[in-house]
Amino acid sequence: MSTHPARSLSRVLEDFGHTLLDLLCGDPDAAGEIGGVGIHDPYDEQHHPEHAIVLGVGVHGAEETARLLRYLAALGATVLVVRGPVDDADELEPVVNETGVALLALTRGASWAQLAAMLRTQLAEGDVGEGEEQTLGGVPSGDLFALANAIATLLDAPVTIEDRRSRVLACSVINIKPARVGGYLEARRIHDVARAHGVPVWCGGMLETGIGRAANVALAALPGFTLPGDTSGSHRYFATDVTDPFVLSDGHLDVPTGPGLGTEPLPDVLKEVTTSTERIAL
Repeated sequence: MSTHPARSLSRVLEDFGHTLLDLLCGDPDAAGEIGGVGIHDPYDEQHHPEHAIVLGVGVHGAEETARLLRYLAALGATVLVVRGPVDDADELEPVVNETGVALLALTRGASWAQLAAMLRTQLAEGDVGEGEEQTLGGVPSGDLFALANAIATLLDAPVTIEDRRSRVLACSVINIKPARVGGYLEARRIHDVARAHGVPVWCGGMLETGIGRAANVALAALPGFTLPGDTSGSHRYFATDVTDPFVLSDGHLDVPTGPGLGTEPLPDVLKEVTTSTERIAL
């Protein structure tokens, strides 16, 4: 649980830093309480909330940024966010120290509209970081996985959080295909990690015969697989399967209970489709 107040810059950086926002210059602890979110419009008179975090949409270059920092300081703003990357941050550090307005950079490719919505949602939540369960729009948001789940709930769509190198840091749902992740032991490990972070998973199939379908159905019976997967009846794909066919019953498949994979190949069918045999001495 965060120790920073919900309306502090430290908390904003804790929740959105590294993935959406970078602190270029300024002391987060000295910024004080953020009073709201404003959007800079150079063609209109500015009326930002007191101690606002201001989004400098379309602001580029050290000169323009420095001028805006001084202007916002006179208005009582707390933070300015500009589009990253910012190559002249060193030139701006003295201006940040002079004005007391912290300077942040929005990650390239991120949306201003999404950032504004997320900031406003967080700042509006009185119970975020206040000694109770952290929430975003009423949904728990204690770490990046929970944040992805919270945003997914608000958007009614799956969410993936990535770093600048497109490496996945967290997500709101995972599709586990055993054949693509290194087998069933690795699939089980992914399931365990996802379950520990409260991320729902579903089992992906690849038109397996009854042998592979048996293993997938057993995998999909693990407690973290809470979403429907690609585990339909094998009789839909094969006129004759190498095992007794898996058949849907009221939208469900029975989990095999036998030893090993839980099902046995049909010897005559297996012999008919076998193209070669190799024996390996143990």
